[in-house]
Amino acid sequence: GCSLGQRLEYHASLSSTMTAARELVGSEGGASLHGAVVLADEQTAGLGRRGRSWDAEACCSLLFSLVWAPAAAGPPAFPELVRLNLAAPLAVAGACSLVGVSSGLVKWPNDVWAGVPPKKLSGVLLDYDGREAAVLGVGVNVLQDMSLHPAATSVATLLAAQTPSPPGREAEPGWAGALEPSSPLAPPASLRERLPSPVF
Repeated sequence: GCSLGQRLEYHASLSSTMTAARELVGSEGGASLHGAVVLADEQTAGLGRRGRSWDAEACCSLLFSLVWAPAAAGPPAFPELVRLNLAAPLAVAGACSLVGVSSGLVKWPNDVWAGVPPKKLSGVLLDYDGREAAVLGVGVNVLQDMSLHPAATSVATLLAAQTPSPPGREAEPGWAGALEPSSPLAPPASLRERLPSPVF
């Protein structure tokens, strides 16, 4: 079975799931937390690339962070983190496909776009403190009204003509299941097999 996402730390509201995951590592140690996921219905200070913020309305997005600290391998090595960063957006696209969004495209290094024309659906951010654990943050627009964000889209927008009930938090295990076969602990061929999926 999937070892990722076996421990879930749910919060109604957080400043950032990445910050909360990092604090959890600080209090419990990374090795015991490998695969743990911190998720929230709302972020008040979500983190994006290059110091940007990730804006998300309450109860409208999938917002979660994964702790990556495989005990047997010791502290994550740089090649392992590169593979994790490659695998994460592919896993997001795969999980979105499982719930009916088949137009997902990976925009390297860490975004997923979807729709016609493609617009940003998800962002992934990897943070490593140089010590015992990496934290992988993921945000997916699910129910958000994107009318004020012309360059972005949401699952609800993409599925509006297909289903009246877009997926919610139940899509997170699908992401974890999609990530594990591509993860740095899987054979290298597993990731190579997934790289030909649509990218731009």
